[in-house]
Amino acid sequence: MRISDRLQALTFFVPYDSKVIDVGTDHALLPIYLVENDLVCHPVIASDAKYGPLETAKKNIAMYDLQNKISICLSDGLKDVEADYDCVIIAGMGGSLINKILTDSKDKLSKVKTLILQPNNSEYIVREFLKNNAFKITNEMIVFEDDHYYTIIVAEHGENDYDEYDLLYGPILRREKPIHYMDMLNKKADKLFEIIQNYKNKDDEQYKILCAQLQEIEYIIDN
Repeated sequence: MRISDRLQALTFFVPYDSKVIDVGTDHALLPIYLVENDLVCHPVIASDAKYGPLETAKKNIAMYDLQNKISICLSDGLKDVEADYDCVIIAGMGGSLINKILTDSKDKLSKVKTLILQPNNSEYIVREFLKNNAFKITNEMIVFEDDHYYTIIVAEHGENDYDEYDLLYGPILRREKPIHYMDMLNKKADKLFEIIQNYKNKDDEQYKILCAQLQEIEYIIDN
């Protein structure tokens, strides 16, 4: 099975001996890929909050004859999941929704060894949750696909001392400065610069905010 670069990148961070749950699995493409390519040694849980996607997931799993290795679960986030898991993947949704899923199931996270999160936006909120709930970010990655930059955040239980820049720009990304990350920041800086150049009222509060944002991004790029 072929999957998108974004989904495939998630698999790089899945421990082989982990018990994986894919929250918001949609059509179960990620669980199928993990099992088909022997990237995990335990059965995988494919979970979704909607019945329709799970029906498609069920058909896909049956098409690959993986019913004994992938189970499906109708659940709002992790709330209704009874099966055992220690690696949680939540990908392809907004940061606010990921934050809500994690917040609503905080009592279930103590047994989790690895969180693999891929917010489509609002990465700050996701990192803020990790900071406030004693998770340490162990890896970050930027994937560029279909003209969009996707951030992958990997975390496990541990102490952290993240500052505001870490939450906004990623503690590992801003230190290692991978190519896609720098491309993303430079494009943001160029866009802000263009907006600022064309701004008519230089005394406007929004103008000052935009200038501060540009200065901040330039600082991250240069330091």
